[in-house]
Amino acid sequence: MRSAVISREASAAIALAAALVILAQPGCSGSDSKPEGEPNKEVALRYQADDGRQALLEISPFEVGRNTFRVTVLDAQSQAAAAEWVDLRLSTLEDGGEPTQLPAAATEHSESYVADYDLGQTGWWGIDVILDKTDTASFYVRLDSPSQAPLAFDAADYSSDPEAETLFRRTMEDYEGLASVKTHEELTSGFLAPTGMGVSIVTDGEVEAPDRVHYVTSSTGSNPNELYRSGKQSCRRDLNPVSLWQCEDREAQAAFDVGYLDASTAFRLGREASVDGEVSQLLLFYNPGQRAWFGWWVGEETGHLRRQAMVAPGHFMVTRYFGHNAPLNIDIPAEVKTQGG
Repeated sequence: MRSAVISREASAAIALAAALVILAQPGCSGSDSKPEGEPNKEVALRYQADDGRQALLEISPFEVGRNTFRVTVLDAQSQAAAAEWVDLRLSTLEDGGEPTQLPAAATEHSESYVADYDLGQTGWWGIDVILDKTDTASFYVRLDSPSQAPLAFDAADYSSDPEAETLFRRTMEDYEGLASVKTHEELTSGFLAPTGMGVSIVTDGEVEAPDRVHYVTSSTGSNPNELYRSGKQSCRRDLNPVSLWQCEDREAQAAFDVGYLDASTAFRLGREASVDGEVSQLLLFYNPGQRAWFGWWVGEETGHLRRQAMVAPGHFMVTRYFGHNAPLNIDIPAEVKTQGG
């Protein structure tokens, strides 16, 4: 499944996430399985904070009403990381209501931090985990009633706002017209299994028209890898330890093609936010082909897509877009030829 506007080439990461969804379903070996037929009553999401630490956020039972929020602070190797303070900031994304901020209390041995809060309505929620008052990891979720997350989410049940759809079409056109962009993408599955500490897949990317990309991906439980694609040639290697390049010829793909989103619907405007210093309008919509909900933060001055949140079965993703139209020169590395690639 093509999961993000620009990260279709991160196929290894997407395949891993899909495998984790299967592993985490009841009855599959290697998962924290529950009795057959009993629904999952928790989501577990893992993203980076500003300083590189990671926050594992567990929400239980993830239903409308009272929920427990548990935060475990980790490093990139899934080891415990120090934090003196953990706070939560929660807001509904479809309206401009004032966010709620609450402190999380440390457990007995400070392995994690816990807070309770009433999720009073269905729809989009934004949850910021703030470490030591300064470093933030942002999470975005869709809540249904009853909730089937993280395995399924309800389809859209309301009509599109014409103004929001106009913004969507305009943003699509702007994105497809870019010469280049850089990205930072974080993907998590919604499950603790199979590591018991959730899933973190981080991809840093460079994209250059018409058909060139460069991605570096790291994830829990596997070695980081690097990928280049230029025209029909695609080359990949592991980075720790560094392996030889493995190359293949594939059909060339337009780097900025977002045609797979054409059938999206249920457009709605959400709350404004400052993203990378630009006031940005949140645009919410649903893509039935992917069974995926999207949030786009669109710069009000530049018209550029600056942030994307995606919620789909077993697939929670946040992507930052920056360096729009800055000069890049992406090409297959010269050492590919010297090693016979």
